[in-house]
Amino acid sequence: MKTSQILANSIEYVCSITGVELGVSDSKGNLLAQSKGFRDEVAFNTGDFLEMATDIWQNNDCMYFKIKNDGIAEYILKVCGDGDTRAIGLLAVYQIESVLYTHKKDICKKEFYRDLLRDSILAVDINRWAKKLGIDISVRRMVMVVEAHSFRKAKTSAARNDDEYTRTLLGNVLSAGHSSGGLYHVIETYMNSNSSSFVTTIDEGHVTIIKELYSSDEEAEIEESTVSLYEYLENEGFSDIYVSYGTVANEIKEVSRSYREAKITMEAGKIFFDEKRIIAYNQLGIGRLIYQLPLSLCKLFLGEILDNVSLDDFSHEILSTIERFFANSLNVSEAARQLFIHRNTLLYRLDKVEKITRLDLRVFEDAVIFHTSVMIMKYIKYMETHEV
Repeated sequence: MKTSQILANSIEYVCSITGVELGVSDSKGNLLAQSKGFRDEVAFNTGDFLEMATDIWQNNDCMYFKIKNDGIAEYILKVCGDGDTRAIGLLAVYQIESVLYTHKKDICKKEFYRDLLRDSILAVDINRWAKKLGIDISVRRMVMVVEAHSFRKAKTSAARNDDEYTRTLLGNVLSAGHSSGGLYHVIETYMNSNSSSFVTTIDEGHVTIIKELYSSDEEAEIEESTVSLYEYLENEGFSDIYVSYGTVANEIKEVSRSYREAKITMEAGKIFFDEKRIIAYNQLGIGRLIYQLPLSLCKLFLGEILDNVSLDDFSHEILSTIERFFANSLNVSEAARQLFIHRNTLLYRLDKVEKITRLDLRVFEDAVIFHTSVMIMKYIKYMETHEV
């Protein structure tokens, strides 16, 4: 909320209670906010007042009050009317100074959390600053990273003209490639009802959420939070939504670690679990190790183990069969049943893989090598495609 809006809201609030007209100006006498019946035709005479040692000044039937921010007079309140204008003015000053302090504290909190996520605060200073800002250092927290694109389908109508269609289509194209700004405002609005969450943007294209956890069943609380957010963004017209999150931070010092994990999960999840839209760091398994390996080492491994076999050497049918086979702990009969194919058909496909790779996937050690190799192939393909 802007300072001018804070001043206007406070003035209207005090006026509605007391019935007295008020106005606020800056140190140069420019009127910033006023109640509806305020006599704005009377100019603020602020120069002499600001030089006075007193914080209150009466001029004819109006009283002036200094409004301070961190001990410095930044605004001047003018109160006119019948009644105890002094008491009303002091009440208004207290109200405005309190709101300004809270607003400034919120801004400081935002900067603190951003610096915390960036690892820009010394470890020895984290707790001290958190306590100073009134942040509970012992509450457990988790960090989510969100990515999405906005795309609303154009409404079809027999009555629409070409210009309307063009404008709608153009709007869709532009929104489909927008930055994280629109996503940030949507998520911030959604999370506003939860004062225990903090929303920010650290890098372009992603929105980061720090969520405090209070439930005794943290796993259920995290699942509910991520699923609810995903469904909300879907209803708001977003597509290609990804939500990743790190492990729980036991104390505020560990929040940056959870954020790093969430960032890794966002990218690694797209590589190794492209069918998933909500994924946790602890679900990456060996993927989080592969993701941090240099490409040269990965290519060397494939060259030695599989003689540079690539994903393109396997059909989608073969890969989906192997995936189901692995999901059923190398149980041929159960995998065939779930794939609605004959057992011999599945064995035939496994034999085809063995001819290409010299690995018998019915043998556990060979299955592990092949599974790891496929993940490395996906990693190399992704990295080369995206030029990361």
